[in-house]
Amino acid sequence: MANTKITNHIVDKTFITGQTAVTAADGDYLLVSDASDSGALKKVLASDLIQTSEEVQDLIGAMFSSNTETGIAATYQDADGTIDLVVGTLNQDTTGTAATVTGAAQSAITSLGTLTALTVDDITIDGSTISDAGNFTLDVEGDINFDANGSDITLLDGGTEFGRFKQVSNGMRIQTTASDADMTFMGNDGGSEFTALTLDMSAAGGATFNEGIKLSGLNGGSGLAFDMAGSGDYTIKESSTDDVMSFQGHLFHNFSNGRIGIGTADPDAMLEIVSSDPRLRLRDDTAGGGADNGGHIEFVGHHAGSSDGKREFARIKGLKENGTGGDTKGYLSFLTNDGSLSEAARFNSAGNLLIGTPSDVGVAGGGLRLTFPSNESDGDLFFVSNGGGSNATPVLMYVVQGEGFSSNHGAMAVGRHTGNNRSINAGGTINASGNDYAEYMLKSSGCGTIAKGDVVGVDADGKLTKTFSAAKSFVIKSTDPSYVGGDTWWTEKEPEPKYTDDTKSTKTDDFKDWETRMETARGTVDRIAFSGQVPVNITGSFNVGDYVYPQVNSSGIKAVAKASPTFEEYQLCVGKIWTTMDDGRPLVAVKIG
Repeated sequence: MANTKITNHIVDKTFITGQTAVTAADGDYLLVSDASDSGALKKVLASDLIQTSEEVQDLIGAMFSSNTETGIAATYQDADGTIDLVVGTLNQDTTGTAATVTGAAQSAITSLGTLTALTVDDITIDGSTISDAGNFTLDVEGDINFDANGSDITLLDGGTEFGRFKQVSNGMRIQTTASDADMTFMGNDGGSEFTALTLDMSAAGGATFNEGIKLSGLNGGSGLAFDMAGSGDYTIKESSTDDVMSFQGHLFHNFSNGRIGIGTADPDAMLEIVSSDPRLRLRDDTAGGGADNGGHIEFVGHHAGSSDGKREFARIKGLKENGTGGDTKGYLSFLTNDGSLSEAARFNSAGNLLIGTPSDVGVAGGGLRLTFPSNESDGDLFFVSNGGGSNATPVLMYVVQGEGFSSNHGAMAVGRHTGNNRSINAGGTINASGNDYAEYMLKSSGCGTIAKGDVVGVDADGKLTKTFSAAKSFVIKSTDPSYVGGDTWWTEKEPEPKYTDDTKSTKTDDFKDWETRMETARGTVDRIAFSGQVPVNITGSFNVGDYVYPQVNSSGIKAVAKASPTFEEYQLCVGKIWTTMDDGRPLVAVKIG
């Protein structure tokens, strides 16, 4: 280097500017001024002046390792050239932006400045207020617990209290604290907000439900259940005028007398049902369709004093008659207490009234039935009518073991005593509307139909004939008998059942066959007048007082009248004319020759 380029140990810049720039290597020399040698210029190796990365790291690490600041721990990691800084408990004023604070429990912190992000394990507040000018959000992964040792959690708006959660001795209280402030429960139904329940505090907490009430026990549980959802404006209220609780004008309970009215607010009995079609239903919910499923009505009371307990005096039962599935036949039973409760009468499914026993013995198909036990016999009393001013006994009915009556249809069939054959004992007259006494007689073969009032013959076999030459005596067919004897021509009992179903619209084949046989038997007999007055179909003229006798009419028989018959004609006479009837025929007093 020319000496002209160095003046007072200063290198001319033009000289340096014109040189090529290179990166100093460890083997390169640099020109330095040696202060220890009066500033003499000397050369030194570049490697003696430039420090390595490791030397720089060691230098800075030593500076942090010798740190004496409190609250910050610094550790130099020589292996990787890093420095670990750990901030401990803050115990001094802190401003600026804080990143992460662990275990911050120092009460001397009075201002944190602006925290844009803060993660805190636990916070203990020595004061009493946390405030924010905008909304305040708590967002936690777990639960939020409020622990108020003073028992109250108070809700305020602008410093004014409006509600409170409070622990009381027997539980928890939710309270509106502003005067007459309602408590409202709201929800969201399909995106629309609605008020589910309002408690009116100005009306002592009167509750208004938006739609329905469901209490414990609604779905099979225990307790009381109300479910009026969708059923209209049903209410339960207490009338201020007559102390009656009303269920929307249908069910009423009068507190003053304890009576319950259904359809009436003023029941005249302990329970009264008023409707255009009042019904009371008892339903047995036992599954399976077993016999004797149904309902009971029991009549119970004190049998002596009120302290002697209650006893059942009588009962009415409506029960299923059998255990056949799908069969709905039922019976109505009446029980009385004669020392113990037992069945006294029953209406069975066929409509029969069974008295004394539930067993359906004898004729089926309906009607009144009185069944006797097997130890009853002829002469045992089973029915008594008694009363009137004289306390008379006008009708008595006795058990008889014999029948003997015709099985043909009539209003009544009365059996007979097997010892004396009596059926009816009458204390007075037996009155009937008919005019003659008749008996059934058999017809001869080929006799055919006999008209009422015809004169016919009786042949040698005692059978009716319309042939004059075969007759041994003559009789008149009855028209309107009061009594008929000889009714033994048909005794075959009716088959059961008589009809194919309960409508009785279609007869069974057995019953139709029975009717055919009965009508065939009826055609073999006819009723003949043996006393009394009968109309006669007469040929020719007549006068009151004339005698009526038969004459031959070809091969048949005709009746004629004559005032003075011969003795032989008189022997054949069948009667004497008493008067002329409205239809022009003579009314004849019967004479049997």
